[in-house]
Parts: sequence; structure tokens; C-alpha cells
Amino acid sequence: MFCIVYINLTVAYDYIYNRFSFRFSTVVLGLVALKFVAVSFTETVKSSAPIFTVGISYVMLGEYTGILTVMSLVPIMFGLGLCSTYELSFNIEGFAAALATNITEWYVTFSKK
Repeated sequence: MFCIVYINLTVAYDYIYNRFSFRFSTVVLGLVALKFVAVSFTETVKSSAPIFTVGISYVMLGEYTGILTVMSLVPIMFGLGLCSTYELSFNIEGFAAALATNITEWYVTFSKK
């Protein structure tokens, strides 16, 4: 009986530690992005999370998303591209940190499954 409880607690601690680590890295990467680029640009990149979720889920998990859902993301992609086209404070470090924030948020979302 003690062995079963110990195994379940170990799995729970690993799960909580894993989720905490990625949530913490999401916050840190967001702050790094804010250090290098403007808040508007960081939030614009971070608002592309649905696009990342659909794309990475298809590539990594093989999850198929319906055509209507994918087509509803087209205006989002167009708007994000339009907003970020003439950003004056573009910096590759900040852009990479903002993209990494999206990836870690995706992992936290899909680690629940």
C-alpha cells in the first residue's frame, strides 16, 4: 500500500514540477521579450498563440483541426502581420523570446492531456 501511494505522489510531484517549470519559463521569456522589444510587439507576437497551437499540434501530436477553424485563423495571421510590419523596435532576441513564450504556453496547454 505504501509503495502505491509513493508512486502516485512521485508522479504527481513530477507533473506539478513539470507544469511549474514551463509556466515559470513562460513568464521569464515574456519579461525577456519585453526587455528587448516594445510591449505592443511582444503582445502582438504572443497573441498568435492559436496559430502556434494549431500548427504544433498537427506536427507534434498529429491532431487534425477542422478547415473552418484554420480558415478563422487567417484574419488573425493577416492582422498580426499588418501590425508587426513597421515595428521600429524590432530585435531578434525579443522576437525569439516572444516566440519561445508561445511554444512554452503550448506545452503547458497540451501537458494536461
